[in-house]
Amino acid sequence: MATEVPFPTRPFYIGSKLPGGERLALSKGEGDKLVLRPLEGDLDQLWTAEAYIHGGSVLRHLASGLVLTYRTRHYSTPKGGGYDTPEGAVRLAPFSPSEVRQVWRAEAVNGWVALNTRLDWEYKLNIYRSDPRGDIGVYRWDGGADNECWALPVEEGQVIVTDLQYAHRLFMEVRPAPSQWGEVMVVDNRLGSELLTDVRWTPRTYDIERTFMIEEGVDRGPLAMFGPVGGFDRVVDVLDGEQTLERSIKPLPEAHILSPHLERMDDPAQALVEVPAGRLYGYQPLVDYARIVAPFTATLRLRSAISGRLSGALAIEGRFFGVNPVRSEVRVHDLTTVGADGGGDLVGVMQPA
Repeated sequence: MATEVPFPTRPFYIGSKLPGGERLALSKGEGDKLVLRPLEGDLDQLWTAEAYIHGGSVLRHLASGLVLTYRTRHYSTPKGGGYDTPEGAVRLAPFSPSEVRQVWRAEAVNGWVALNTRLDWEYKLNIYRSDPRGDIGVYRWDGGADNECWALPVEEGQVIVTDLQYAHRLFMEVRPAPSQWGEVMVVDNRLGSELLTDVRWTPRTYDIERTFMIEEGVDRGPLAMFGPVGGFDRVVDVLDGEQTLERSIKPLPEAHILSPHLERMDDPAQALVEVPAGRLYGYQPLVDYARIVAPFTATLRLRSAISGRLSGALAIEGRFFGVNPVRSEVRVHDLTTVGADGGGDLVGVMQPA
């Protein structure tokens, strides 16, 4: 008894069992024709399966959006009416919700599958005369011959950014963001009799926020089937007046809403310590930030997990949002009269080395 098996839930290839050389995959040919080509891990060879309301699945060619369709021949009966039988070469056609000739089932066959027409389980996808350069159509089951058995390897690849360009050299918006005070480094020379000089490292951290947002309404076409987009790892070059800021942006998940990726970087500041005798000084780093909004265009492509091949090319638009450090200084306060927890008087400002 035939055992129906589910189609993959991710895009997949339809590979032939025909022996010899490279595995052949069902591919779109000229017009609506189906052909066999070596499996290259190409977007143009991928298929998806969409469940049909009355059972079975519609097999959609991912790149074109057309679906695998078979023909039928009508046979009349003596008492009127008649019946339809699958027949002849298959083709690609626009999807029609009520068209049963676009519905298929998969049947397990010794580690492979047969692709059966829903109209008649015994008629299956077949490479006529086992000729890889010949016609592909439906034919009555012949017991599991190589020309009627198929594999459905899933494409586990990822959609990545292969090109990222910002719309302008000057970004849409660069404006100040709240400054950040660091931890106070206390230097106590209250018991000393002479000036204390030293070079010390005061704790300093940078908090960076960043996200790439693909604009709402951008059609990612068949690439949307592969989920999150990777590869947003280009350098952001910001001009803020005469100051240039460069920050390397690590890969981030796709976001259709603003959901910043947060990162804290420890970068101690080197400070020249000079504390007079009898004084208690506090050295505190201050980091100023800029908030950046930058429109960009990017090219998305599929990187196949099967071949490593890049295929497809789709331009999208979006915006980069970021908060980056732009300037840092160390402020020196005299804490002698207020103690280590107090604010004290400002006695100096230095640029850390």
